[in-house]
Amino acid sequence: MIKCCVLTCTALLLISTPPLFAQKALVLQSAKVEYKIKNAGINTTGHFGKVAADIIFDANNLEKSKISATVQVGSLNSGIGLRDKHLKGEAYFNAEKYPAISLISTKITKTDSGYLGTFNLNIKAVTQFIQLPFTVTQNGNILDFQTNEFSIDRLTYGVGKSSITLSNTVNISIKATFSM
Repeated sequence: MIKCCVLTCTALLLISTPPLFAQKALVLQSAKVEYKIKNAGINTTGHFGKVAADIIFDANNLEKSKISATVQVGSLNSGIGLRDKHLKGEAYFNAEKYPAISLISTKITKTDSGYLGTFNLNIKAVTQFIQLPFTVTQNGNILDFQTNEFSIDRLTYGVGKSSITLSNTVNISIKATFSM
């Protein structure tokens, strides 16, 4: 009887004790991942249409905040079907073998103009750490996340080969809206 009472009291104490840090995962409402790259000296743009994200964000406790996002390579859209097919093929993204690009935070810090996230960016099984400045704007229960435009070297990730006409530098911007 005493053993049962101790177990019941312990269970009630665990259930009724508030968590030391209460955070709630945000729900992705919309996201836009856009890219820009020079091809034959002309800026070529496009976007990825399928984005998933798991975010826990607390501006007062950034150590507990986490951002994890995945982009489906098959959703790449440059506005030209033949180009999309080529970019999704083996010579560039190889979407069949590497269907997703992932971005996972390892650290988030506050800056004068917003936040700085340190992330692991994985493209085609190559992971590199990158730092992304971003802002968060709250409007009621809605949070808008936006990165400054940032650049990556596509060759670092094995996306295509060196080319006289195609730049190695890809400029990327990310915007996402979440509800709490």
